[in-house]
Amino acid sequence: MYKAIFSNENNYNVDNIDERWLINGEKVTFDCHRVNKSSYHLIFNDRSIYVTLVSFDRNEKSFTFLIDEKQFTLKVEDKYDQLLTKMGMEAGNLMAVSEFKAPMPGLVLDVLVSVGDQVVKDQPLVILEAMKMENALKSAGDGVIAEIQIKKNDKVDKNQVLIRFE
Repeated sequence: MYKAIFSNENNYNVDNIDERWLINGEKVTFDCHRVNKSSYHLIFNDRSIYVTLVSFDRNEKSFTFLIDEKQFTLKVEDKYDQLLTKMGMEAGNLMAVSEFKAPMPGLVLDVLVSVGDQVVKDQPLVILEAMKMENALKSAGDGVIAEIQIKKNDKVDKNQVLIRFE
């Protein structure tokens, strides 16, 4: 199940079961055709809608688009995003003031920065294997690496300090 979050703060649960689309548990008919590089024609429950894609952010899983000259932002959460949020491990909780902490227990596969490196928000810092998945842990803000407290192949616990910033 996916969760679709619109900029007007409406949330929708979206499912595709046996080639049938469900939104908040109700069956909908949906068809999409590309008109050109950034425009699409949708038929949604027998309603014709023209959509222009303004931007797409793969990392944030968000789309900005125009419908009837109104701009909307749509953020999509898959089951893994929803699980991390439910467990309190969303990206906003990764860094507290001057520390970068492990959002979950796991195995360090790689450390992508060194002491003295200047990093920017959303820059990958550590690759952590957790729940049989590789997770690129990203910086919650800009800063300079002061200390790295882990190395490759270390096992870490949830909330363990991995990196300290100046």
